[in-house]
Amino acid sequence: MKKGFTLIETVIYIALFSVLITGGFISCYQIITSNDSLNQKTRTETEGNFVSRKILWAFSGLDTTSTPSVSGSGCNQSISVQKTNTANPIRIRLNTISSTNYIEIQDDGVNYHPLTTPNVSTSCLKFSIISGNPYGIISTSTINGKDFVIRKYAR
Repeated sequence: MKKGFTLIETVIYIALFSVLITGGFISCYQIITSNDSLNQKTRTETEGNFVSRKILWAFSGLDTTSTPSVSGSGCNQSISVQKTNTANPIRIRLNTISSTNYIEIQDDGVNYHPLTTPNVSTSCLKFSIISGNPYGIISTSTINGKDFVIRKYAR
C-alpha cells in the first residue's frame, strides 16, 4: 500500500489554497483602501471644524455699530469684521499660494495666518450679511467638497 497524495488531490489542494490566498489579498486591499478613505474624511472634518471654530471666534463679540464688509465675488470672498474693544479689524480670506487655496485670518492688522493646510483642498469661501437688528453673518467654506456653514448674529 502506497502512502501520499495523488496528483489530482495535490491539484485540488493547490486550487483551494489559491482561492484562500486570493480572498485574503482582496480583503487586505479593501481594508487598506477603506482606511485611507476614512483618514481623508477625518482630515476633512478636523480641518473644517477648526476653520468653523475660528470663524465663530472672529464673529463673536462683534461691534454692533459697525457692519462687516464683504468683498470679492463667487467662491472667492473675504470679510472684514470689527470686534468690540479691538483696534484692528479681523479679516478672513481665501488665498492661493503655489496653486493651493488656503483660508487665512488676519487678526493683528499686519500678517495673515493660514487656517487650512495643504492636506485638504479648499475650493470656496463665501460670506453673506443677514440684515436686521441685530445683523448676522453666514459663512460657507468648502473643504474637500464638503460645505461647512456658520450662522452668527451680532449680539
